[in-house]
Amino acid sequence: MSPLAQSIRFWLMRRPRPVKVRLHVGKDISEIETGAGVSWARVAETVDSMEAGKLEALDEKGMLIRACKPEELAEPDDDDDDAAAPPAAPVVVPFDAETERWKLFATLLDGAYKHANEQAFATLAGIVERMARRDEATSRAIERIRDGLLREAEDRYAAATDAAGAGEGGMLAQMAGALLSGAAQGKAEAAPAAPTNGKGH
Repeated sequence: MSPLAQSIRFWLMRRPRPVKVRLHVGKDISEIETGAGVSWARVAETVDSMEAGKLEALDEKGMLIRACKPEELAEPDDDDDDAAAPPAAPVVVPFDAETERWKLFATLLDGAYKHANEQAFATLAGIVERMARRDEATSRAIERIRDGLLREAEDRYAAATDAAGAGEGGMLAQMAGALLSGAAQGKAEAAPAAPTNGKGH
């Protein structure tokens, strides 16, 4: 079917549909029945082959419904009910590279902050643990030194007391006693004070 025959077919099938088509070919007039069971495509091809100068669509009473010239149908009418509508163009969402870059930057920054916080907490915990171990070692070392000095003082006092009992002079015993008393007093002062419940002596 030629493009013009297709356009004639669309024109004939518009509502209200005609019962008869009148063709003006030069000075001659012809009519084609378009009742039930008639092929619209065959009628359109017949009209196209006759090269009519004018077409008239008639109803069952012979009244004119519409008329046209075939050359005017070279382009289908926009209001043709049976014309196939062009397919809708697919909706394409534009790709925004700048937005995607900002999304990637935000994701990386969030991950970096989480990693930095975890590393910071781990480092701080390690520092606190090392300081605690060092303080504990220092306290033990001081306690050992103090105990050693106190034992040494006690030994000297005992030796001085024995010497005094043997009659070797009282000056050495007095010096040893003073040294022992000073060491004991220092140990007592280093010990934590008992709680007083906020009451004075």
